[in-house]
Amino acid sequence: ERREAALAALAEAGEAAVPHLIGALSADENLARSAAARALKQIGPPADGRSGLLQNLDAPDRDVRESTVEALEAIGLLSETAFEALCRALKDESRWVRSYAAQQLRFQGPRTRVAIPQLIEAMDDKDRTVRYHIASAIGAN
Repeated sequence: ERREAALAALAEAGEAAVPHLIGALSADENLARSAAARALKQIGPPADGRSGLLQNLDAPDRDVRESTVEALEAIGLLSETAFEALCRALKDESRWVRSYAAQQLRFQGPRTRVAIPQLIEAMDDKDRTVRYHIASAIGAN
């Protein structure tokens, strides 16, 4: 709890806190990793913790993955590595992660066309909201 409060305070510190938050992305505690991702989201661009955030997309803890996708959305996805990570996230076990990934792919401009095969494959998702966001991503491009 104290660590999460400290990370929230770092978020309020803004850009100066980004290096510390990036370090917290690799903490052993899932709660700390989620809090760091949320703090980076709160700071927003140009909080460039993307490389650390991308590692968290493969975290076993669902809350960490969800916070990570949310933070990536707030920071903005510009790198090819981040784009590929979003495509992989369409297969995540968490419907929330899949939905957010589809939403973010929608806003990647012409690059979204590259993801059309993965988006079409994901259209058989069992969650209606996920399918809606996938269809929106396909339709936007």
